[in-house]
Amino acid sequence: MILGIDASNLRAGGGITHLVEVLQNVDPSDYGFSKVIVWAGSDTTSMLKTLPPRFDVRALKVLDANVAFRFLWQQFGLSKLARECDLLFNPGCGYVGSFRPYVTMSRNMLMFDKDERRRYGFSAYAFRCWLLSWTHRFSISRAAGTIFLSDHASSVIQKTVRPIRGKVTRVAHGVSRKYFKEPRPQRPIESYDMGSPFRLVYVSTIDEYKNHPAVVEAVAALRRRGVPVTLSIIGWKLAAAFRELQRAMDRVDPKREFTFVLGPKYGDDLLRAYHEADGFVFASSCENLPNILLEAMASGLPIACSQTQPMPEILADAGVYFDPKNSDGISRAIQQLVSSTDLRSTMAEKAFRRAQSYSWPECAERTFSFLKEVVGSEV
Repeated sequence: MILGIDASNLRAGGGITHLVEVLQNVDPSDYGFSKVIVWAGSDTTSMLKTLPPRFDVRALKVLDANVAFRFLWQQFGLSKLARECDLLFNPGCGYVGSFRPYVTMSRNMLMFDKDERRRYGFSAYAFRCWLLSWTHRFSISRAAGTIFLSDHASSVIQKTVRPIRGKVTRVAHGVSRKYFKEPRPQRPIESYDMGSPFRLVYVSTIDEYKNHPAVVEAVAALRRRGVPVTLSIIGWKLAAAFRELQRAMDRVDPKREFTFVLGPKYGDDLLRAYHEADGFVFASSCENLPNILLEAMASGLPIACSQTQPMPEILADAGVYFDPKNSDGISRAIQQLVSSTDLRSTMAEKAFRRAQSYSWPECAERTFSFLKEVVGSEV
């Protein structure tokens, strides 16, 4: 059997990480696939160069173009190219072409959350979200199989997309072993001061639903109460959300004394950011299965976290929770965490142990077992 993989809409971040890790941790022949073809743009192809030679990675210039050209290629070009395949795997969801059978994977909950999408108002991005919402629903409804990443995503999407005619399963992402670091001994907050503060880090794209301004205001409130804490923000900047973040910082930290926007970090730089931090805050209100949270857990950090699902599904009792849109609640949660050495030690140890259950080899095995099951049922 031949498996085709549509990587046309995987551009960076978790989507690429997932594809690389799954393919590095599997031998397709164990599941009956004699050949695996991956179609991708040049940037994505360069990130897939570490894959074993048994994978046929094909770079297509048309996939370096804008989303409209990629959509048309997926509709017409991919449907033709995939004819040599027995199954098509679309790990980015949104496939609307004519080839059958295919398996899709839902990885973006914003497409299914109308309340969060309303935050973008009448904008080009809001229109893009609406369009993707349509293509995701269409793709899932016609797929021979759909992979969900979390119980939360499975529940919400299966209530939203009807009917789902194909098979469904849940396969969580893993977390790379390089992130694992035993929790450090926790120091009492009295041992910190404004010159040597407790360093919080928030790794995430600066976007509306990540609620960065509320986190900044929460940290500012702690500083006013004399709590020696700083916040470093790491991630891509989306223009409108970044402007809102800057306005919040201008209000509460005009000299940028305790809030720092560091931009995106990769590889060893990102690893160092996790491993040198004292605590982690995650304030997203719309997620499917955030790899970032898994990375913070594996890094042995005490975590103050959004109470919005699926975060409690992932972190369970290993964090202190808050309403991500309420700066006062965020401030209380962070203060609760930093004020208690015992609480930080307990939370960090629980999070570290829980992260060990998220394995890329297991993700790869379960993904290819499902692909084999789907293609077998279509014969």
